[in-house]
Amino acid sequence: MNTSTNSIPQILYVGNILSKHGFTPTTIESLSPILSRLFGVTTCSNKKNKALRLAHMITTIFKHRRTTDLVLIDTYSSNAFFFALVAAVVANLLGIKYVPIIHGGAFPARFQSSPKLCRFLFTRSVTNVTVSGYMSQVLNAEGLCYSEIPNFIRVSEYPYLHRSQTELRILFVRSLQHIYNPKLLLNAFLEIKEAHPKAKLCFVGPDKDGSILELSACVNEHGLQSCVSFTGRLEKAEWISLSKEFDLFVNPTRVDNLPVSVIEAMALGFPVISTAVGGIPHLIEHELNGLLFDGQKALVEAMVRLNTNPALTSKLSENARLTAEKYDVDRCERLWVQLIKRLIQD
Repeated sequence: MNTSTNSIPQILYVGNILSKHGFTPTTIESLSPILSRLFGVTTCSNKKNKALRLAHMITTIFKHRRTTDLVLIDTYSSNAFFFALVAAVVANLLGIKYVPIIHGGAFPARFQSSPKLCRFLFTRSVTNVTVSGYMSQVLNAEGLCYSEIPNFIRVSEYPYLHRSQTELRILFVRSLQHIYNPKLLLNAFLEIKEAHPKAKLCFVGPDKDGSILELSACVNEHGLQSCVSFTGRLEKAEWISLSKEFDLFVNPTRVDNLPVSVIEAMALGFPVISTAVGGIPHLIEHELNGLLFDGQKALVEAMVRLNTNPALTSKLSENARLTAEKYDVDRCERLWVQLIKRLIQD
């Protein structure tokens, strides 16, 4: 541990740095540059192979054990949970303070399936950072300490485009995988396409579990190649530029916490339609800054409703931007700096 009273506090940030391998950037890639302005920050790991990535995380913690004041650990509810758990075990054995940053929207299920492991991870930490009110409620119900610091964006990077009506030009920005349920959106699109010939649908994001094979087969089967497109992963500037061609954003996910992609869409002025799972109702208030739905029939009805109701579309677009401004990086940076300074001094 860094014992010098005059040195800059040293942070070791453990997470998945995989954007160079074609994956969507995660929080570690946006938060670490911000923290680097005031603290010394070391990050890991960018290894694509899971075994090598885990080994790299372990060896990096051990290598920096004498100089590290605090370990931040991106923590997800999927199988990546075990990466965070191992990192926490190593930090704990070495006597280094650590903080899980909780992202996964399925943590209630993880508490059910791995109660002892969750207790170990979240009780030996100096605190646990939640990124939404939803996850704060989950930890509170478990009797665990937490500090809430939401996900963030730099709002100035997202030019606002007011949408006063929608011709059902639909954008999806998320990894193509089962938990985000892109097939539900495609099935809903099939229902509306015949009555709305100008409708089009674009999926932006990398394929994570082979979902694109099923989606592409469905598109080919119904002859929708001219109105349904798949871009793969795009850089932020690329999909922001592409977004100008669309007037509706749909988030059909099965599990969620506080998705940055939805905050980004709201900053761009999209009327957003989303499932009401996990932390989404903490972000979207139905009929105020977006629409919430449950099931394919309700999604179709919500899309058609906006198509025929310009006043509601306009209202959602305006309020979406106002909501996104609450998640600007400046506010979240202050919260992070205050928390880290307090934890290091304690």
